[in-house]
Amino acid sequence: MANLPQGLNETYVRMLEGIDPRYRMQAKRILIWVALSLWPLNSKHLAEAAVISPSEEPPFNPSQRLERLEEPSGLFKLLPSLLIEVKTEETSEIRFAHFSVKEFLFSEDISQLKTVSQYRIQEDEDNILIAESCLCYHLYASQVKGIAITEDNYLELFPLWKYSARYGMAHMNAVAEHLWTSALKERAKSVLAAGTDAFLRMIQ
Repeated sequence: MANLPQGLNETYVRMLEGIDPRYRMQAKRILIWVALSLWPLNSKHLAEAAVISPSEEPPFNPSQRLERLEEPSGLFKLLPSLLIEVKTEETSEIRFAHFSVKEFLFSEDISQLKTVSQYRIQEDEDNILIAESCLCYHLYASQVKGIAITEDNYLELFPLWKYSARYGMAHMNAVAEHLWTSALKERAKSVLAAGTDAFLRMIQ
């Protein structure tokens, strides 16, 4: 009993400290997307989100996909006890195991804890991250050639495509315009350029 954590905060600190150091960045991205998504996300969506890095070139590289994350069991192994799967007859959604997980990730408390402060979620900054990720992903998917342009094909190859096309700009607009980064604005222009493949995919 002496080893049990005292209070929820300490419990969550221990869980976050237990994340495999090799995959801390992927874990952080998953937590951000679960916290701020505007539409229910399943494990395949989150597996894609985990490997999108707008600050890198290229921002999305399919060869970096972690296939084990495409199943809920893989997510739960990476983030044990922090996430759950909620199933209906038609869909599956990954959520936080308890509302207090999200509260802790947004709190000032986590920023004061050196070992886990990197996992703190900041609404404006991380909505920008998701917006950029959506735009990068959408631009990449739109440039793929040699397959028929159908929704089913794209959702099989790029599970996060529909979310990116539908909600990328919504995440951008959730942040005050003066906070938009130059990279975000340039990518938005690229996606919205009339006549481009990216624009045509978005309005399908």
